[in-house]
Amino acid sequence: MKLSDADILIIPGHEGLQGADWQSRWLKNLPSAQLIEPMALDETGLTQWAARIIAASEAAAKPVVLVAHGSGITAVLHAAPKLPPHKIAGAFLVAAHDHEPPVTHKDKVYTNGVDRDRDDPNTEPAIDDGAKDGGSKSQHKLPSGRLPLGKLPLGKLPFAAMLIASGNCPNCELGRAKEFADAWGATLVEAGDVGGLNAASGHGPWPEGLMRFGAFLKTLG
Repeated sequence: MKLSDADILIIPGHEGLQGADWQSRWLKNLPSAQLIEPMALDETGLTQWAARIIAASEAAAKPVVLVAHGSGITAVLHAAPKLPPHKIAGAFLVAAHDHEPPVTHKDKVYTNGVDRDRDDPNTEPAIDDGAKDGGSKSQHKLPSGRLPLGKLPLGKLPFAAMLIASGNCPNCELGRAKEFADAWGATLVEAGDVGGLNAASGHGPWPEGLMRFGAFLKTLG
């Protein structure tokens, strides 16, 4: 598939386009690109956000390729079951936003398969959920950047997908990104320690991303 063969839906995170980020540039430079404006990241907003993606996909004249970043991926996941399957060619997903806080037990914090002491100065204080019937207590901590929305949908996507993941993304650990890619049936691409893959991490011009996107399109036929 060539760029001219597809309608590109640009789906930024809930913060919206930042002007200097790569999605803003793609929206400006790709002739068939269309912006899906984000909504509030709560239950009502997410439903409306997903509805916008569904409506734009249904109205598209060409096969649709979704280009989502951060919590925009969350909106895609919620829209996926209702997207017209004959319209969606694929989804290019960048830097997923993990909304689920890691779980701690007793004096340990389990994060990305590594346990750390709760007294570690680099570990934020956990919030005690309490325990029932004298059982052991479980605790949750919500690192900065995480959103209290609950778990991301983990069903297999009904279309081809690629997930670009950073080794030091502030909103999703690489181990979690691997779990998500496996659950969604997406091809995982590890981009190295490149931050959040947004304007703040220096990804205004993102030639590597555009090359990856071009290669992904070629796999769509």
